[in-house]
Amino acid sequence: MNNNPTSYIVPIALILFFFIALLPFVPVLAWGSYNHQRVVQIGLLSCSFLLVCLKHAKINQRYSSAIYFNALASTFIVFGAVSSLLSSDRAFSLLLLYHYILLFGMFIVAQDITSNKSIWSVLLAFNIAFMAITLVSTLNLAFTFIDGNKLSPFLIYDGFISIRFFNQVQAFVLPLLVCCLSFEKYRRVFAGFLFLNCLLMFIGYGRGIVLTYLVFLFLFAFLNTNMRRETKLATCILALAYVAYLGLSYLAAEHSYKENVGHLLRVSNYGRLEGWSDLLLDLQSHHFIYGEGLGMYRNDWGSGNLSHPHNSILQILYEWGAVALCLLLAMKMITLKYVVKYLRQAPSDITVWTIASMWGCGLGYSMFSGVIVMPIPQTLIFLVWGLLVGRVVPRRIRLVRFNQVVFNIRCLLIVALIVGFYFYLSGTVKLSSLIDVETVYGIGPRFWEQGVRFTDFD
Repeated sequence: MNNNPTSYIVPIALILFFFIALLPFVPVLAWGSYNHQRVVQIGLLSCSFLLVCLKHAKINQRYSSAIYFNALASTFIVFGAVSSLLSSDRAFSLLLLYHYILLFGMFIVAQDITSNKSIWSVLLAFNIAFMAITLVSTLNLAFTFIDGNKLSPFLIYDGFISIRFFNQVQAFVLPLLVCCLSFEKYRRVFAGFLFLNCLLMFIGYGRGIVLTYLVFLFLFAFLNTNMRRETKLATCILALAYVAYLGLSYLAAEHSYKENVGHLLRVSNYGRLEGWSDLLLDLQSHHFIYGEGLGMYRNDWGSGNLSHPHNSILQILYEWGAVALCLLLAMKMITLKYVVKYLRQAPSDITVWTIASMWGCGLGYSMFSGVIVMPIPQTLIFLVWGLLVGRVVPRRIRLVRFNQVVFNIRCLLIVALIVGFYFYLSGTVKLSSLIDVETVYGIGPRFWEQGVRFTDFD
């Protein structure tokens, strides 16, 4: 029997998080769905923070071999702190820095969730919550079609202020649904929702999510020979969804067919290549050590004044610096090494295949979109990463004897984290109080939907 409270407290908190943040009929806790999701995320991260403090307050602390992940993460945070202290908006950068500290806290506590029952309870709660959004979006699709309007994702997608935020969550939902096809009893249900999500994906004409999903299907078929049947079924569903998309586009409003197909096959990149080129040209010598500071990216390209470059690697490089980027990539490569080693020994472990696929698709789509910025995908990327590490990294637990010096350092660190947590909450409240919800700031979302930082009010 597992006496670790994390093993049941965190799954319950995660289930509540997904239901409160995603279910369409839940009252919003802030102005707009984006800020509502951010507030709920802060609540989840606060719970994780409390558990981390309690876990490390024990006199005789048990450690596992996964501790070097924590060491790499700590060094990564140190370089983020240097970048934040040297940024042009120190208060906002430090606020985002502590937000990442809390995300790594969730990464740590998620490593303790190792049982199939707990992991699948969390994954299915996420799946059910997004199923509700899928059903509402499908109703919107039906009404749009009946009214004779063109198939616009702005009229159809539900639950998110941007169609790309919808796609960001789909990057985690699609591989989850594919893996759920292995549950024969509920295969038809999961196949139906996979079809609806593929159809909605095509309606959103997001080439990044389509490319990510196609690469996933190819790699999944090549690497996981035990689930070739499920992969073939998912491929057939994808093709059927595309045919349905073409048919609906043809039968919908006049010229909708050519316009929708043209959107999906367009050569425009909405300024991404130009924006990425501008970012690389703006790099200076100090970016090899430290960056501009968290949240300091802002540039006019594509659809307006964007607050992130729609590429996770370039974002970390510009805001955190090259050293921090190398540390983060090292953590991901170590994780990948353990995943490959584990799956060679247990190739039929559907749980690891599922969370590894979700993590890989999330990282893949972060090359084209702000997965590491927005509340829900940001939470998911750290959550599935923690679940994956907890599952595949060997846990050689040993008991550390009491040491007064170590205990005092640990207490000082916990006190510093608590003080930092107070200033983090104070900063989020202060920044939100400065925002006038009636004002159009013309900046893409970052921490809050309005995308503003403290220096915008000077």
